[in-house]
Formats: sequence, structure tokens, C-alpha cells
Amino acid sequence: MSTRSPPLLLLLLPVPLRPAAAETAPGDCAVPPPLLLASQVAEVARTALAAGSGGGQGAPGQEPPAGRSDTSEFNVLGRLEALELAVRRLTAGTAGPGAPADRPPSAPATCLQLQRANGSLADGVYQLAGLAEPVYCDFSHDGGGWTLLLTAASRAGWDRLNVRLRSADRPSLTDNYSILGRGDRLKAFGTGHRFAYRLEGQAQVDRRQWGGIWLAPRDYTFTPETDTQRDIALVKKFDLWTYGEPSLQKTMPWINVEDFLKGRPLLTTTLKESNNWWGTLLTDPATTSYQHSPWISAGAPQSGTVLYWMREEVLP
Repeated sequence: MSTRSPPLLLLLLPVPLRPAAAETAPGDCAVPPPLLLASQVAEVARTALAAGSGGGQGAPGQEPPAGRSDTSEFNVLGRLEALELAVRRLTAGTAGPGAPADRPPSAPATCLQLQRANGSLADGVYQLAGLAEPVYCDFSHDGGGWTLLLTAASRAGWDRLNVRLRSADRPSLTDNYSILGRGDRLKAFGTGHRFAYRLEGQAQVDRRQWGGIWLAPRDYTFTPETDTQRDIALVKKFDLWTYGEPSLQKTMPWINVEDFLKGRPLLTTTLKESNNWWGTLLTDPATTSYQHSPWISAGAPQSGTVLYWMREEVLP
């Protein structure tokens, strides 16, 4: 009886390498893949194939299928499965939006955690554990560790519903985008009594203009529907402006789900006792008086592109 040789099976495992930081421009949606060293691949290959030999019985704990007297092909498949599993485990948690379930519990869940785990990183789009969509991380301003929650690049297409979630799979500094509804989940990874948020106006011209950095109590939400979250502290101011009715006002941005000021402000810092909607991040598309919202009367009456960031801790 002749012995049948096992078939030649080729397994191509994706082993992407991290591109140089200069190749990914800010706002690009390319997710940086992991840096996988050749020595690591060799090590898991040796381990997996050794485990797969299993005394001629395929992968550990497996038996050849019933009715099969020849185990050669079965052994090859067992070894390949073990090798593929080992490589997946090695790359889990850093390979972008591929398979969130494979990420270990210790994988970074916020931009701040990512920064603390990896040190110096380039600003850009990253995949975090626990989120189906990638996020935009800012590591280069104000200590780093900032997660982009919202980009208001125009009035077009905004309404009371998509303020919370819009184009969530395409983080951008130049196009309309929101994961405001994810803000409380990200904030929950903090351990201090307060968290930080940052507002930037006219960001299409330059960064860190006409806004600032605030601290807010841990129990505040990123999706309030009223103006009562007023216990906030302005710790850094961008440009010269003061709180008041023709400017940003002292409350966390809130979603106007009712008809306050005829529904013109959608996301705003305007207090309800005001008669106008200065300090507004998002304006109803039907209102065409400003580009894109009324912001700070003295200095920056047109909001331009507004960026809204969060960091779950006060300090990076």
C-alpha cells in the first residue's frame, strides 16, 4: 500500500509593518498597523509548529477525523492553524479596525492610554480597543493624549440627532465628524475627580485659536440637553476673549433638543437666559448668517471650523 504524500499548502499571513510617521498626514484615515519584528514571527512559528506536531496527531488535543488512516494532511492543517492563531495573538490590539474581539483587555482604550503605553507618537488616526471605529488622536498639543470628539467644518447636514454620531468611521480635522456620543465612555477610563476638554475656533486657519482648555467634574456628560453644567474651570485660554453673551459662556457645550432661540443653535455654550447664540459650535443648516456659527463677537465673530477634544485626565 503506497503512502500518500501530504499536499503542499501555502498560508499567507498578513504581517503589516508600521509606516513612517511622515507618510500619514494629519486627517488621513489610514490606521497605523503594528510593528512586527521578524524575530517575533520566527519565534511564534517555532512554537506553533512544535505544538502542532503533537506526536503525529495534528494540533494539540486533536485526533484525525474518523475513517482516516493517513494523518499527514491533518498534521499540516493543525500546524498551520496553530501558527495563524499565534500570529493573530501577537498582533491583536494594534492592527487597526480588523478584528476588535482579538484585542487583549490591556490594549489602549483611549488616546491618552495609547500615549502612555507608547511614548512619542504622531498625530493621526488610530484604532483603540473597545471601539468599532478608529479615532483621531492629538499627541502634540497641550501635553497630548487628546481624542477628537467633533469637527464642525460647515453647517451642512447637521441636525439634533447626528450631533452625537456622524461619519464616525472617518475621523477628520477638515470634514464634519462627531463621536460626541462616545465621549462619556472614553471619559470613564479616567481616575481623577475631573476631566479636560478643549475647544478651538477657526481651526481651518491655525490650531489652538479662539477657545481654550477647561476642566469639568467627572460626573458631567458630553451630551447634556441643558445649560446647567456650569461648574467648569478655564485653565488655558487661546487668544483674547472674555466670558459673556457676545462670546463663549461658562457652561459645557449642550445639545439644543428643544426650540431655544427657534432651534438655531444645535450645540452651544449659550446660556438659556441669553438673547442670542454666540459661543455656538453647530448652527442649524437653515441659518445662513454666519460661517459657520456665531463664535466670539470681538475677534472671531465667525466660528470657522470648530474642533472639540477630550482627555479623561487633567494631566497627560
